[in-house]
Amino acid sequence: MLLSDAAARHELGLPVNGIALEQYQPQEEYHHKGRSSPDIARELGVRKGDVMRLVSKWGVPRHPTGHFTNPFASLETDLSPAMHIVSRTKNCIQRLRHLTVASRHRTLQGAAAELGVTWGTLNYQLKQIEEAAGFTIIDFGRSRPLTITEAGREFLTETAQLLILLDDRSP
Repeated sequence: MLLSDAAARHELGLPVNGIALEQYQPQEEYHHKGRSSPDIARELGVRKGDVMRLVSKWGVPRHPTGHFTNPFASLETDLSPAMHIVSRTKNCIQRLRHLTVASRHRTLQGAAAELGVTWGTLNYQLKQIEEAAGFTIIDFGRSRPLTITEAGREFLTETAQLLILLDDRSP
């Protein structure tokens, strides 16, 4: 469906793919929730370029450089401030899945072996999540087992819930 067709349907008071356009808030969906124009276009049943033209026309700021699409935006759930920041980082889904595996192991080496990655790669991924979140999630040292911090436990609970919701929505 062309965006002009969607606008015509809107003027007639008809929903577009089940969504009334007056309910669509580009500032909220695109900028604050971090949704991508392809996500919005799929949902509305229009072309990505048409969404981008409207985003520009309505004066909605573009995603800042270095920010990535929030993969949880379509879940219609509130994110903690830490998860909101983490969700806008590169490869966040893969890193969050690796974090959940690491939390089940006594050592980082054991988690890395299960995931089929090197210890250094997993360590780097965990540090990137912790840096974005702003707190330590898993405390680890060479001579002791991995320990999940209290803030880390809350973050891991939220991560597990979001990944389940995301997996349930996948075809």
